[in-house]
Amino acid sequence: MAMIKIKTDRMQQLTELHGLSNAKAAEKIGISKQTFLRALEGEAVSARFVAGACLGFGIPFDSLFETQHGTIAA
Repeated sequence: MAMIKIKTDRMQQLTELHGLSNAKAAEKIGISKQTFLRALEGEAVSARFVAGACLGFGIPFDSLFETQHGTIAA
């Protein structure tokens, strides 16, 4: 199963470039601060997160996200 994860270093660069706190970055994306922090810690992100980040920051998917393929436990 594929998971979408954020490129943490790129998101941190964007938030600094725009002068945003984690809370303000989350608001710009349309998610909670807790969800934003979990994504920065490596959790998979939702389609809402992806869409909000790409539209909110005006950047393409592959600039901010990567896909990881895992195995499904039996």
